[in-house]
Amino acid sequence: MLSRAKNGKSLAAIAEEEDLTLRQTEPLLRSAEEPSRELVSQMFGMETDEAAISQGPRGPIIARLTEIVPADAPTGNESAQSELQNELEQSLRNDLETMFRHGLESEYQVTIHEDRLERATPAF
Repeated sequence: MLSRAKNGKSLAAIAEEEDLTLRQTEPLLRSAEEPSRELVSQMFGMETDEAAISQGPRGPIIARLTEIVPADAPTGNESAQSELQNELEQSLRNDLETMFRHGLESEYQVTIHEDRLERATPAF
């Protein structure tokens, strides 16, 4: 499916052929957990019209980036700028964690049990 999407086939056509549901999201923030953290991380490294795939809770998710919306950095409001800075820094940390996990899973066939990890680590 991903190769068809990367070769320019519309996601609507692929969804129809595969009897899948097509869904369009609102613009995503780097900190978004849905549709999957890995997919969101991939999308922030993509160009418009590129496609990517990730594993979701109910199977693979294929996404095509249709638009890049720049962050709205308020001017003259130090508190809002600081909040945006903190959010971007956290998002970059999440991206690094996602890349590290993906590397472990693909290079060393490591299985990460999300439920156990969530119980063992505090929420930030």
